[in-house]
Amino acid sequence: MSSDLNRFISDNCLRLFGLADRSIIDFVQASASTSKTPDALFSSLNASGLPNTPDAHSFINELFARVPRKTKHKHSDSSRKQAEKEAKALRSQKYGFLLEDE
Repeated sequence: MSSDLNRFISDNCLRLFGLADRSIIDFVQASASTSKTPDALFSSLNASGLPNTPDAHSFINELFARVPRKTKHKHSDSSRKQAEKEAKALRSQKYGFLLEDE
């Protein structure tokens, strides 16, 4: 995480929550990176003590825009399906005995 983002979260946590230690900053950053919308992020942090003020909403919107999103890896699902398809193809192959010439 960049130091600018750390400072932004720290400054706003201090202003809005009244304290800003490493665990709170990490929690806010993790919540922001996994939230799907700014409203979901606000709900999550509001349950943890974030006040319902216009200033808090402004912080949430800017935080949501700044924090990188965690994405699901779709390619792992397709690679799993490809492996299943290959395994099925191998199982369906016919095997027989080879006869040696005498």
